[in-house]
Amino acid sequence: MSKKIVVLCPGWAKTGGPEALHQLVNKIDANICYYGERNDIVIGYYKNHYNVREAKISDIKDNILVFPEVVDPKYAVSLGASGNWVWWLSANRNYPARDYAGIGNLCQSEYAASIVRLLNGKFLYLTDYISNFHAEESSRGQKKKDIIVYGPKSAFFAFLLKATDSRLPLEPIIGKGKDQTIKMLSSSKMYIDFGWHQGRDRMPREAALYNCLVIMDRLGAADNDVDYPLKDEYKLDIEDIKGAAVSLKKYLKEYDERITDFSAYKDWIKKQEAQFTGEAEEFTEKAEEPSSYSNGILNEDIDRYVLLKQRESFYHRRVNELMSNKVMRGGSLALRLLLNRLKR
Repeated sequence: MSKKIVVLCPGWAKTGGPEALHQLVNKIDANICYYGERNDIVIGYYKNHYNVREAKISDIKDNILVFPEVVDPKYAVSLGASGNWVWWLSANRNYPARDYAGIGNLCQSEYAASIVRLLNGKFLYLTDYISNFHAEESSRGQKKKDIIVYGPKSAFFAFLLKATDSRLPLEPIIGKGKDQTIKMLSSSKMYIDFGWHQGRDRMPREAALYNCLVIMDRLGAADNDVDYPLKDEYKLDIEDIKGAAVSLKKYLKEYDERITDFSAYKDWIKKQEAQFTGEAEEFTEKAEEPSSYSNGILNEDIDRYVLLKQRESFYHRRVNELMSNKVMRGGSLALRLLLNRLKR
């Protein structure tokens, strides 16, 4: 290919999205271009784990640009690339479909792909994978305890669950360092992830590799069996908090029998790097033809409706996060919501 590929990445964030951006650069002949505030500790972490070659903003002109979904497409186009691709690392969209005219779609999840289909668009799959580090660590094994761990997104629901049954052994993985997170996942029997799922989140996959039962809801990407191929009984109705609490206690008690239900899920996770490598190679072959994988003509009224529904889902997620913060601080608003919910 005559053109260079430049991947735009925030220079301050150490989350699943930037990790995937670095994974792409590591797999193909591409450079990464950091934008925004630069955190040398974060960038140093990625350089220690991936083969990172840096580019400057000026290097984008007349080459191929890949940018994450959080970037304004008008800004991306203004950088002068000969071809532009948006990588939907989450399904959240902030800009109208018309702003993506001629821009190719890369989808990290089936959920993101379903949104692109609603936009009458075409796309290439470009997923991501969990580092082999986790598989190697999980193979060492550790004695499991009757503990249910959860992340920030699930804190509000964990609060409701605890209020429903104080005997549930719920512990947060919030604000923990990498080593402490690994230790908690290794020693816990269950990981719950409730709230809106904007794509294939990393934590459920990492938890599965550490031999945790992975229990989810059905919001967003968790509602399909492509992004989260789990048995139906492990996707709970979180509107029924009391029923969910009963199920969690049952699964915890039956851990030894139920962990085998996740063998296929773990095997699927371990194959994702090979799948991603193939997807990255296909993208490289087609990188100079983004318009072949862009959105089609779409009625703007339909687009406004789709965008509204996406914003509602994002709002739902943000409310959960805000309520989680209130809960962690003992906020009275969360308490009122709890009481109203338990009265149903």
